[in-house]
Amino acid sequence: MNLRPTAILFTLLALSGTALATKPTPPTPPAPPAAQPPREPSLGGPKVTEQAAKPTLIHRELDGSIKRLDTAPAEAAVRLLKLDDATRTKVDAILTEQSAAWDALIRTNLKDVARLAQEFADLRAGQAPSKEPAKAPSSAPAPDNDSMTAPTTPRTTRRAALGKAADLMRDLRELLAREPEAPPGTTERPRSLTARGPLATQLAAGLTAAQAADMNALIKEYTDARAAELVTASKSSPQPLTTAQASTRVMLESLGQDFRRAYDRVVGQASRDFDALIRELTLTPEQESRVRQIVGDSFQKSYGNATAAERSRIFTEVIQVLTPEQRTQLAKRIR
Repeated sequence: MNLRPTAILFTLLALSGTALATKPTPPTPPAPPAAQPPREPSLGGPKVTEQAAKPTLIHRELDGSIKRLDTAPAEAAVRLLKLDDATRTKVDAILTEQSAAWDALIRTNLKDVARLAQEFADLRAGQAPSKEPAKAPSSAPAPDNDSMTAPTTPRTTRRAALGKAADLMRDLRELLAREPEAPPGTTERPRSLTARGPLATQLAAGLTAAQAADMNALIKEYTDARAAELVTASKSSPQPLTTAQASTRVMLESLGQDFRRAYDRVVGQASRDFDALIRELTLTPEQESRVRQIVGDSFQKSYGNATAAERSRIFTEVIQVLTPEQRTQLAKRIR
């Protein structure tokens, strides 16, 4: 992530003022396929003797369980396809646009993202959701797959849990439907994630029908196997999962992964850049503690969306903590 120099000092305060997204090139429709001999599957590979080497999204942990994907199933699947350079360029543009949309969602809705992640985690743990507002996650881990899924609870609390889960799902749908603010330096507002539609549908628009079919087959193979695994694992619980419930959980796992990756791009990278600046200024332990407190307190209150006046105040307070030599070093850095 390339930060504007003047924003480096308060990257945790001015996430909305950093260049986190690249303006992508809109994908163009694929050209009509020319007449050709019967196609080989886009996934390729031999048909009989080496069938085990067929591309798949299903890989196993040492205990035999399915290894969770660290990207969306559609993205993982499309990267297994054999594509020509032009098609790969279209696919990469779509993935860049999708990442930018997720980054915009996190950057402008960090408070609600933190709240939802905490409430999903509380629900999964079988706890009553906290009445306190969620704290801005200045150093907390991003929402993960498990925090976006609901638990199986005893019958005495299941009705309340289902009601709360329905409320959280409604809030999640509303969050995904929000139209993000325009990225810094532009006036064009990105479409919401809901308006963009499922990633597999977006990618299919840049593929041939055969390639899209191969991609969707890979996705279905993984999601069906993961859902079946969840159903099997829940059989000993008081309320076993149905196939439909397990499929919903798989979808939420993927959403949780999208949230985690966007969080790391937006907040995690900004935090690492801030740490690097701290090291460059060679602050004493006392100075570092004070600077982190000044920046962190404001971030907790603003969730990374500090006003220009607030950023100016923070900059002034931080400058006062620095020695003349450190101020000179900072001035060189932000020119």
